[in-house]
Amino acid sequence: MPLAISLCSLALLVAPTLAQSSEPPRPEEQVAPPSHFAALDTHKIHYVDSAPDSDANAIVLIHGWASDWTFLEDQFHGLKGTARVIAIDLPGHGKSDAPKIDYTMDLFAGAIAAVLDAANVEKAVLVGHSNGVPTIRQFYRNYPQRTLALICLDGALFNVFPAAMAEPVMQALSGQDYKTFIDTMLNGMMAMSSLDDDAKVHIREVMMNTPQHVLVGGLMAGMDPKIWTEDTIDVPTLIINAPNPMWSSDYNEKLQSLGPDIKVQNWHGVSHMLMMEEPEKLRGEIEALLDRHALVR
Repeated sequence: MPLAISLCSLALLVAPTLAQSSEPPRPEEQVAPPSHFAALDTHKIHYVDSAPDSDANAIVLIHGWASDWTFLEDQFHGLKGTARVIAIDLPGHGKSDAPKIDYTMDLFAGAIAAVLDAANVEKAVLVGHSNGVPTIRQFYRNYPQRTLALICLDGALFNVFPAAMAEPVMQALSGQDYKTFIDTMLNGMMAMSSLDDDAKVHIREVMMNTPQHVLVGGLMAGMDPKIWTEDTIDVPTLIINAPNPMWSSDYNEKLQSLGPDIKVQNWHGVSHMLMMEEPEKLRGEIEALLDRHALVR
């Protein structure tokens, strides 16, 4: 689902050509892991950790705009037998504090670093969904020595959102009826999704309960030109995208120019919520990357 911090991720949300996927099998109910909190200045950052007493490197899961760690819950539970896994609620989301401050990609990257410090993790494989993708890329820019690999799930590494759409979207999110705007986008997305009713209800509740100032601040973070610079990525990078006209052949070719070890997969029969729809397939791809580069395991 297009839960994104940047305008390009909102485009994912309203794109009319999202593929309708087959009904995925639902995993058995998982026991909720205990909450942990890291400090970022005076603010609390919530995270869950599959091995809180460990000092091992970890797979770190990063959600997108107006969502929380539970959107990657299948990956948390599915990978914890493979490696240490940490999932984070970025500032303003989930159980993390939502102060009225400037929300920037540097803030989000700093929150990830604060969690790694609190959890005694030196280095991480970062998995980002939707606008979690430019978030983990910003972490890599700021903390390259702590980044082992990037896994990018249906999110942009180049700015593909038409600039002309920025103003009306910002106006809609800034107005009194912003929830109506979000609800309209969700209705379109839900109609294309094969997720079960419980998953759809959860998605809606999380998005609709995200504070308005966080929605607007996160959108502005994605409009910062510096996050779209085309600097090289020198760590192993796996990019998995769902069908979308923005991921054109030219875009995919451009992705290959980002670094020496860029792998791109375009999945069919999935929507933006591919990690919920195909958790086992995704787990296999993540484990293959870990094995290929002898990471984290």
